[in-house]
Amino acid sequence: MDRRIFPVMQIDQTHGKHWTATVQILECHHVQHMTKDDSEYKRIMMMDQDGTTMTGLIFSDYLGHYATIFSQFHKYNISGATVIRNDPKFSVGSYPFSWILTKSTLVEEIPERIPTTIPWSLEFTKFSRLHAYAESENLQNVRGIVLQCLPSQEHGVDLVTRRDIIIINEEKILLHVTLWKEFDEHEGRMLEAIRQPPLIFGLRLKVTTFNSISLTTRPNTAFMINPPVSVSEDLQLRKWYLDNRTEIDELLRMENHKNTELLLPYPPDDVILSIGVVTASPNIFKTAWIKGRLGLSAKGRRFSYTGCSNCHKALEADTTWVVMCPSCKVVSDIEAMIRATVTITDESGSIEAMLTTPHIEKFLLFNPEEVKTNEEIGMDIHNDIAAALELSEVVAFVRLYDVLFRGVK
Repeated sequence: MDRRIFPVMQIDQTHGKHWTATVQILECHHVQHMTKDDSEYKRIMMMDQDGTTMTGLIFSDYLGHYATIFSQFHKYNISGATVIRNDPKFSVGSYPFSWILTKSTLVEEIPERIPTTIPWSLEFTKFSRLHAYAESENLQNVRGIVLQCLPSQEHGVDLVTRRDIIIINEEKILLHVTLWKEFDEHEGRMLEAIRQPPLIFGLRLKVTTFNSISLTTRPNTAFMINPPVSVSEDLQLRKWYLDNRTEIDELLRMENHKNTELLLPYPPDDVILSIGVVTASPNIFKTAWIKGRLGLSAKGRRFSYTGCSNCHKALEADTTWVVMCPSCKVVSDIEAMIRATVTITDESGSIEAMLTTPHIEKFLLFNPEEVKTNEEIGMDIHNDIAAALELSEVVAFVRLYDVLFRGVK
C-alpha cells in the first residue's frame, strides 16, 4: 500500500511514528553546544510543499549518523521522527512542533536534477539601515552578491579561523561580513571555490561597528548560497550586477565597504538622542546618534601615532614599514595618524569620545605627518587643535563602552 504523505501542519503528537512528510532543506546549521551539560546538537530548518517551515533536531548520539545525509535545498521523505512541542520563543513559523531525528527515523532523499524552487519569502534589511541595529542582539537578514572572498586567517591566542567576504546590493553599498570558525571552514570554502560571484542570503547576522558598520556570524546564523529562488527581485539583482560590473569593480577598488558616509547616512532629527539620555542608560544604548559642540580634553597626551593603514589600530612601527597587522591580519602599510580625546556637549550633558584618523582631519588645517613632526621637535600644538575643534558642532554616531583609566571607570 502506498504511503500517505501528510502536510507538516497535520503532523502532531497524536500521529505516533506512522507518518511521512516531504520536506526541502532550507538551512543546515553547524553543530552547537548546549550550555547546561556541554552536549551537542544540530538544527535543520525544513519546508513542505505548502510553505510550512519547521525545525528538525539531531542530538549528540546521532550526529555521526547524519553527518552526510542532508544537503541544503535537497528534498527528502521523513517518516516517524519524534514530535515535540516547541517552546514558543524558539518557533520558526506557525507550526508549533519540532522533530527529533534518531537512527530509527526513516530519511529518504528524493532525487532531483535541479533543486525545487523555494516557495518562501524573507524580509531583508537594507544595508543603509543596518546601523540602527549595531551592537545589539537584534540579528538581521541581508541579501547581496559576493564580490570578494578573502583568504582564511587565524585569529587570537586560540588561533580561531575567520574569513572576510565583501558583498553588495542595489544600493551600491559594499558591506564587510566576517565568517567565524565553522562558517569559514564550510561556507567560506564553498564561496572560495565558486568562480562567478554568487547570490547570497545571510540570515541572523550580528551588526557590528567594525569598519564603521559590518556583519559577523553568530551560532544560529545561516547562509543560502545561490538559493533556488524565483522571486523576481533576486533574479533582477543578478542581472543588475552583470549590467553594472564595471562600476562595481571600481567601488571595490576604492574599498567602499569602509565608506562611513554610505554606511552611516546622516540621520533624521527624531533619531538623534540627547547626551543625557544616552549616558544615563548605557545598557540600553550600545550605539546612538548624538549632537553637540566639540571640545578638546585636558592636556597630556600626544596626538600623533602610527597605525595600520587598513584598520587604523595603533602600532609602534616606522612609516616606511609594511607589516602583517596583528589586529586585522592584513599586510598593510604603516601610516602616521592623529587621535584626540574630545568632549561632545549639549544642553543635557557631555560625553567623552575618541576622535581619530580619518574623521579628525576634517577639522584640522594640518595633516598627520605635520602633527608628528611638530611633536617630535617638541612643539606644543594643543591650543591649535583645541581652537580648530571648538569651532565645530557635530552630529556623531557613537559606540558606548566602559574603559578604566588609572583605576577610574
